[in-house]
Amino acid sequence: VTTPPGRIPPGWTPEGFTEEELENAKVISTSKEKSRSRNSQWNAPRYCCRCSQFKPPRAHHCSECNTCTPKMDHHCPWINNCVGNDNHKLFFVFLFWGITGIGYTMAVYAVKIVLMFYSIYDGEPRYLTAVQGVIITVNMVILCPLVLGMLSLFFWQQGLALSNTTTIEFHIKRYAQAQARKEDKKYQWPYDFGPPKNLILFFGEKSSHWLCPVLPDNLGDGINFPVAFGERIDDFLLCFFSLTLITLEPEPLS
Repeated sequence: VTTPPGRIPPGWTPEGFTEEELENAKVISTSKEKSRSRNSQWNAPRYCCRCSQFKPPRAHHCSECNTCTPKMDHHCPWINNCVGNDNHKLFFVFLFWGITGIGYTMAVYAVKIVLMFYSIYDGEPRYLTAVQGVIITVNMVILCPLVLGMLSLFFWQQGLALSNTTTIEFHIKRYAQAQARKEDKKYQWPYDFGPPKNLILFFGEKSSHWLCPVLPDNLGDGINFPVAFGERIDDFLLCFFSLTLITLEPEPLS
């Protein structure tokens, strides 16, 4: 829970760009005329004017932490921390064991209540004490909505892991899909290797450690990410709303 999400090395700059292109990226980032359509038409490195540094692929600025987080998923108020490259898997494990612990507690309370009603039915009632009744009632009122919220977040994160996507990137993909449909093109997310490979990239090579609170054995640096197609350096061209690398011409009908 307290593991930091990772950090971008100070002074980091993307490779493969001239000094002029890097300076132009800074100008566009700080320009008041910057717009979504303008960025989508110009493949350029991304520059964060608030952190005064370049952002690697999949990195985004967190206004709560006031810093750029590599492979940022979201800022979680539950843990008062960003969920990013270094702790995304740990956040998933936290949800799993949190749900398991709450589920066990609710099951114990449920058994206690069932045994009480069974004793009444059997003719030898063993009622709960007033203190037991208050404790069970208060806990069930708190735990029921809590476990429902955690379950929804758990399954959401599970879907993201299967597609090698973050919450922020999910919305980017939705926008890209809509634009691709308008142009009658096929959309492809460059980091999607298919569910089996995506799970290994998310949890690590050792499946026995998937649900353990340890870092993945294949954890990357948060700067370079493998892509399913194209060259690695082309990933820098995937700007926030750039579609030039993730839309393909439609396949001909047979």
